[in-house]
Amino acid sequence: MPGRGRAGTARRTEVRVYANAGPTANRAGAIRPAIVLRGTCDTCRMRAFLIRSALTGFALWIADVLVPGVYFDFGGLTSWWAKTGLVLLVAMVFGLVNGFIKPIVQILSIPLYILTLGLVHVVINALMLRITSWLTTDVFHVGLVVDDIFWSGIFGAIVISVVGWITTMLLKDRPENLYR
Repeated sequence: MPGRGRAGTARRTEVRVYANAGPTANRAGAIRPAIVLRGTCDTCRMRAFLIRSALTGFALWIADVLVPGVYFDFGGLTSWWAKTGLVLLVAMVFGLVNGFIKPIVQILSIPLYILTLGLVHVVINALMLRITSWLTTDVFHVGLVVDDIFWSGIFGAIVISVVGWITTMLLKDRPENLYR
């Protein structure tokens, strides 16, 4: 189906131009497309990335509110817009960490997945949260702070996963919602 694909694959848009009759109609009289134009929609992918980053920022903010030990260090920022921009920046860094580092860690920890029946996934999510905290606070000197990886990191990862699951349930990941 056009516009759908697995994560990481190029999403394609398709434009079909139909002919009325003649050489493009088959024997049964059905009209088939005469020209099919295909191409990737870079704007669609960027829009989907920004929507997912905003939802991740919302999940990080909920974790900031609910979990003691997970909070944003805004530095000297006082403006509401600057704080929102920082939350979105942290969400984008978190998305990039989950996109590039997490698959490598998951492949390397396959024996632990088998041994713990998948419970190590929560620890890996906490580790990704801690890596995001380290990147944002050490590189940008403002951002997400996770006090310790054990309690704060694990509870923060659980809250972010639950909020992400709820937002995914409410806003279905369909081309009509993301790629219009």
